[in-house]
Amino acid sequence: MAVLTALTAPPLLAPVGAIIAGLQGLERGDAVSRLPRFGIIQFDRIAGAFDAMAARRRAATRPAR
Repeated sequence: MAVLTALTAPPLLAPVGAIIAGLQGLERGDAVSRLPRFGIIQFDRIAGAFDAMAARRRAATRPAR
């Protein structure tokens, strides 16, 4: 069982690293970063929400014309 978990967990959790990196970029002020699409629906929904939030942040901080 432990061997099976060790073999299957890393690919399933790989999106977590990308999500954390995106959040850290946003924290640094990098509002242009977008997260990749993921094959796991829950992670893909998080990525979509992140991208929408980053887009709203870009729009809110864009200089008025």
